[in-house]
Amino acid sequence: MWKWKNCLCWFALLCSIEVFAQPAFELIPQQQPAITYHRGQAIADQTIQTTFLLDKTKRSYTFCVSLEKKVVQQRVVVRTKKRIRQTEWKCWEGKTEIPIEWVDDSTFQFRLPLERKKHYFSFYNSTQLVDKWASCYLPMRTQRVVVVPLVPISSSEKSLEIRVNSIFRQAGIQLDVEFMPVFKTKVFSSRTVFSKPDSLPIYAGQMRLLRDQFFELNPQMPTNAYYLFVIPQFSDATNVGYMLKNKALGFVPFQAREQSLATQLARTLGIGMGMLEPAWESLDSLENRSENLMDTLGGTQLTMGQISALRSDLRTFSRIDAFENVPTNNGTIAYYFWKESNGWIDLPSTDPLDAIQRPYRKNFLTSRFQLQYTWMKPIYKWGSYYITVFNALFLVGFWILFRIIRKQLRRLWEMKQWRKRFFRKVLVWGFFGGMCYGIYLSFAWGNAIIDQFTIISGPLPELDQQPVETVQKRLLTNPSFRKKRGDELEAEILIQHNTHWEVKKRMPVLYFEVYLDAANRVQKMRFLHNSDTLSVDAWKLSKKVTNHYLVFNYVDKNQQRVQQKVYSYDGNELVQNNFKIDVPKRILVFVNGYRPTSVGHSVEENFQDIFKKGFENKNSSNHIYNFDRYDYWQPWNQINLLLQQRINPTETYYADGHFSVATSNYRSILNFTRIAQVFPKRCSNLKKHTCYWMNNTDVRRYVVQKSHTENMLKMRSNKAGFRYRQAHGKIAGKNLLQILNELPGYSKNDTVYIVAHSMGFAYSLGIVESVRNQIQLGGFYILAPENAKAGAVNTREWKEVWQYGSRFNLENSDAPCLQDGVAPQSGINGLPAKNRLFIPQKNDAKKGFFDSHFVGYFTWILEIPQGEKGAVSQR
Repeated sequence: MWKWKNCLCWFALLCSIEVFAQPAFELIPQQQPAITYHRGQAIADQTIQTTFLLDKTKRSYTFCVSLEKKVVQQRVVVRTKKRIRQTEWKCWEGKTEIPIEWVDDSTFQFRLPLERKKHYFSFYNSTQLVDKWASCYLPMRTQRVVVVPLVPISSSEKSLEIRVNSIFRQAGIQLDVEFMPVFKTKVFSSRTVFSKPDSLPIYAGQMRLLRDQFFELNPQMPTNAYYLFVIPQFSDATNVGYMLKNKALGFVPFQAREQSLATQLARTLGIGMGMLEPAWESLDSLENRSENLMDTLGGTQLTMGQISALRSDLRTFSRIDAFENVPTNNGTIAYYFWKESNGWIDLPSTDPLDAIQRPYRKNFLTSRFQLQYTWMKPIYKWGSYYITVFNALFLVGFWILFRIIRKQLRRLWEMKQWRKRFFRKVLVWGFFGGMCYGIYLSFAWGNAIIDQFTIISGPLPELDQQPVETVQKRLLTNPSFRKKRGDELEAEILIQHNTHWEVKKRMPVLYFEVYLDAANRVQKMRFLHNSDTLSVDAWKLSKKVTNHYLVFNYVDKNQQRVQQKVYSYDGNELVQNNFKIDVPKRILVFVNGYRPTSVGHSVEENFQDIFKKGFENKNSSNHIYNFDRYDYWQPWNQINLLLQQRINPTETYYADGHFSVATSNYRSILNFTRIAQVFPKRCSNLKKHTCYWMNNTDVRRYVVQKSHTENMLKMRSNKAGFRYRQAHGKIAGKNLLQILNELPGYSKNDTVYIVAHSMGFAYSLGIVESVRNQIQLGGFYILAPENAKAGAVNTREWKEVWQYGSRFNLENSDAPCLQDGVAPQSGINGLPAKNRLFIPQKNDAKKGFFDSHFVGYFTWILEIPQGEKGAVSQR
């Protein structure tokens, strides 16, 4: 009996309805219901009936909720098949008893005023607590959804929309569904079979191509909508839909039955819109056991957790995944392609620029596609080093050398003056130390030799017979195991000689000579030379560049230069008059930190893939974007838009400072996961903390059982990792200068403002190092910097610099459970203590191992009054 009542105490109903376009009403449980069976059906236009069958007792309880037309009161109707004593059944809200009205022997109802949007009440049978409920009044929301079929849908579009909406109205969401005409291309038809990625959260190549073709033909489509493609089928028939969490692009296999198609559309949309998980995972149930929408039985029910997720403000409409290569107009290495015959460039038209293809810029040098020698091919990767046959050959050679000098070593060992213990120790440790150092050098030399053979300039026999389109694609997606950073501006030219290809490395400014005939028509062209300086005689210009340019010198029949034309890499012609107009601009750059592979409703949920699988996103590509490429800032309280309103920039850019946990003070995912999972959660009583001591989980537990909690966060500074990120940030800084300097030197009177979070601090220091003396430095706003003590700032070159974060290892520090555990805080070298601000005490409920690091909770910095310490100045 006790178990039955205890189980019922966890059980609640979530139900919402819409009456004559009025807002929805929800019954919300205070705790996650421990329910494994869900049954539900609509019994009237204004009432939804839901029956929950408890797993053990198999007893049925029905709760009906309806709204009166005037929407003045909420009328709650409760029925039970078990006869009860009416006088013993009570309903309380807090300490106030709610009058109940009996409909029959097993049904009663009570009313709640809508003046208050939330109610919390309890049911008692005599003195025994039976259940707890909370009710919440939810306003109806509207969301646009576009369905793009690749196969004709036989069902009525209106009927399909009604079925999908019947599911989402449980969450108070009205979907505005638009059905596009059947979409067909030369690549995709009604018989195309789609594949799904195996493990990584990415869109497969087919999916990306379908998306690109659709939006290329339909560029006017809204950006704030979800797109569901109804495809013929997946290669795996068990796949009922595919959509990445918090993305706006989904794929649903065609279903002949209208109800099945509607359910799969809703289920797939739930993943993108609400980041919903399979029901058997979130409800501790078994697969194929419930009628929840996210189970596989084709159910339509939603739990409160799912409803809250669907109504979350954390929402983006991105149609690209985090691993996708998004084209940008910046990169330190510019690529050029053309055809040559006997030293003359083939001209497809009278415009010389048409002969030079410029598909992309990258931040690393071209590597060979295939290693020609077996002894150079990697066998195993150890850290940043690749083990090859060369290393094995080195060890063999070292052993042979040892055998040769063994007699000399034995003679030294037996000499009288070496018989002393000290000298023999020196001999032994010297030998083994030399051997270890030699092995280390073999790794370094081996990788250096590999670089010499892979970073190329010359013929590319592996690309022979390949058309230019294939060559461009292979260079962009070359899965080379080592890619050398492009730290300096360079140009890589790929030239096609009949069926052969060769690559040449040149400086960023390329000069061409164009020959004209007697009628001043372009006759032929050849590559002249290269330089790091842009020289235009007619403009009396000679400047060292921070961008890539093409200069065409036109020569008449008398071999006299008659004209010069200058183009940027993007193909824009530079005109002398443009140099007379240089309007000062305010530039805002957001530099994000670590990007987990998971997507959740909190920063802790985002780290679940690291905890479970050790997954990480690949390191930053060092490009600059003009939008929030990785949805790092905007989903979390739109903090980027709030800062934009305050700083009022002319242009806004985003840099990616994400790198592996190995570059942080944790030094490994294993170490980070171990500490994060045992570190104490925020204390329930924030006025009386119990988190100062914790049990040791490492080898120290064999010596002492407990230690100070904060000691787990006092880690040695990983200076090498910090410098690594900073070096990559320098590349991003060069790319930023490219964007700002299409005309040479035009960023001199601009002012840059940088907002950096977490790992982005080290990265932003690299950006500053590159742009220094090329642009004025305005404001530097550093949020929760990782390994801050490894970096330094010069406050004299900035108008304002502020560091924001938790108070750690200082006088009056916050309790350990309130500390930033992701990036334990420390001071920045060169930054006075008065320039540090700490998360205010009023935000203690938003502090913790993860929460104190969460970028979305840093909106408090914008609440600081103007003129006071730490305020972001209004521009």
